[in-house]
Amino acid sequence: MTLDKLAELAVALEFDLAAFVVLCVSMQRGISPGAVIESTTTLIDGFSAAGGLELMRKALSDGEIVKRPRGKPRNDLVIAEIQRLKAEGKTQSEAGRVLGIPRSTVQKHWQS
Repeated sequence: MTLDKLAELAVALEFDLAAFVVLCVSMQRGISPGAVIESTTTLIDGFSAAGGLELMRKALSDGEIVKRPRGKPRNDLVIAEIQRLKAEGKTQSEAGRVLGIPRSTVQKHWQS
């Protein structure tokens, strides 16, 4: 069942969508709604602490997913680490070894 269908059903039942999803997951997994909420809270806290919410905000514009160019997504954390190591006076080879990435990747982002 899609989220849109769950939302339609929640509206028809005059029920909050988030609460309805918690109850559905609870029934599907055979655990209490409280356990679903606790688990979900832990996952959301971890996702948020890792910068996930900020990435989601960047990926959405007016409720629509922002199109990105084809190819591998840019890893801003790796680029920042490359710049930090560069500022510390490391060579490109040293930065690659420290980060465990190819020197060609370091070279690509060295001048950023």
